[in-house]
Amino acid sequence: MERRRTIKFDHGNYAFGYQIKDPWGASNSREESGDAHGGKTGSYSLQDSDGRSRTVKYWADKSGFRAKIMSNEPSVISHEAADASYSGSDGGKGHGGGSYSYGGGQGGKW
Repeated sequence: MERRRTIKFDHGNYAFGYQIKDPWGASNSREESGDAHGGKTGSYSLQDSDGRSRTVKYWADKSGFRAKIMSNEPSVISHEAADASYSGSDGGKGHGGGSYSYGGGQGGKW
């Protein structure tokens, strides 16, 4: 099943989004909107048929790019790096131990 939505306004404003689900239980989606001043907000989400998921919410404007990443993938730990925050939960499986960064932070295992 697939759903799409696109709205375009005057003066550079816009919004779009979609959501897709496959017969095996996996899905992905994306939404984004922008304004006449170049600001953008959006998100995308992935869900695998085995239950692993990742959602990224982002903001971009004259102050720069910022993102918040939420995941239940193994080895994702919660922390702040550069202008991104990471929130990990492996559902109590005890995998822990990964480190991740975005932008100017230290490299990791992503």
